Amino acid sequence: MKTRAMAILVTALIGLSALAQERSASVVKQAGEVRDATMKGDYSKVADMSVDAIVAELGGKEKMVEFIRKGMEQIKERGFEFRSYTIGEPGAFVEKDKKTFVVVPTAMEMKFPKGLIRSKSFLLGVSSDMGKTWKFADGAGISKNPGLREKLLPDLPKELELPKPATPEIIPNP
Repeated sequence: MKTRAMAILVTALIGLSALAQERSASVVKQAGEVRDATMKGDYSKVADMSVDAIVAELGGKEKMVEFIRKGMEQIKERGFEFRSYTIGEPGAFVEKDKKTFVVVPTAMEMKFPKGLIRSKSFLLGVSSDMGKTWKFADGAGISKNPGLREKLLPDLPKELELPKPATPEIIPNP
C-alpha cells in the first residue's frame, strides 16, 4: 500500500513539474513576443498582449497604440535607441481566483547621446487559462504606483512579490 501511495505521489509531482515547465516556456515565449513587437514597432500586438484593464484605462486598443507610438517617437527624438531587450526566467507562479500570475525579469540597454543606459525591470504575466496564454503589464509602471496597481490589478495576490524598481546604470561616453 505504501509503495502504491508513493508511486501516486511521484506521478503527481512529475505532472506538476511538467506543468510548471510548460507554463514557464509559454510565458517566456509570449514575453518574447511582446519584446519583439515593441522593438519592431508593432504596438497593436503589444496592446493585444497587454492586461485588459490597462488597455481599458488608456481608452481602448487604438488609444493605447497611439499612446505607445507617441512615447516611442519622443524617445527616438531625444536620441535614445534600443540596443537590447532580454527576457529572463520567470519567478514562482501564483494562483488566485482562477488566474495565474508570474514575474518575468527583463533587462534593457539603450544608447543615448551621452552614453548607454542599462536597466532591469519586469513584466507581470497574467493568465486565465492555466498558463497557455498570457497578458502582460509593465513592471516599472505598476511597481512605482501602488494606487494604480490596485486599481488595474485588484486581484493581484499579496504573496506575489513584485521587484522593487531598480536604478538604471548609466555608462557615459568616453
